[in-house]
Amino acid sequence: MNMTDELDIKKGDVSDWNEGNFKSMRLHDAQLLINKSKADPFSFYQGKFNYQWWFAGIDIVYGEGVQKYSGSETTSVEELKKEVEELMKMEIIFTCKDWTGRPYKKYLLENWAKLKERLEEFEFLVKRLNDKHGLSTRNVGTKGLF
Repeated sequence: MNMTDELDIKKGDVSDWNEGNFKSMRLHDAQLLINKSKADPFSFYQGKFNYQWWFAGIDIVYGEGVQKYSGSETTSVEELKKEVEELMKMEIIFTCKDWTGRPYKKYLLENWAKLKERLEEFEFLVKRLNDKHGLSTRNVGTKGLF
């Protein structure tokens, strides 16, 4: 006797539990994190720069949808995600001193431009794939969300 027999689970049974509403709340919270972080990417919050929180928000959205992606879609996102993680290791912000000795932040704009471009690409790809698989809108034809 296997576990399925023990639990008397029959193929096609419908669960009374639907995590869809909680998934929607997680996606909403992740989108809020993305929006707030993009607005001021160089602010510092809870030990991270906002551009790092931006990445974290995209990663949350990705994690909520990846189960629906095809193998090639997952591979594409993972490759881009790794590229962004590598770019985030570059020095983007550092502290200098002006002629009076007061510290100020200096931004390496070329490094930031590369990172920003890839973050935007990562966000767009994840959102496009989530939408394609019905995780962003309630698509009438495919029954939409979840």
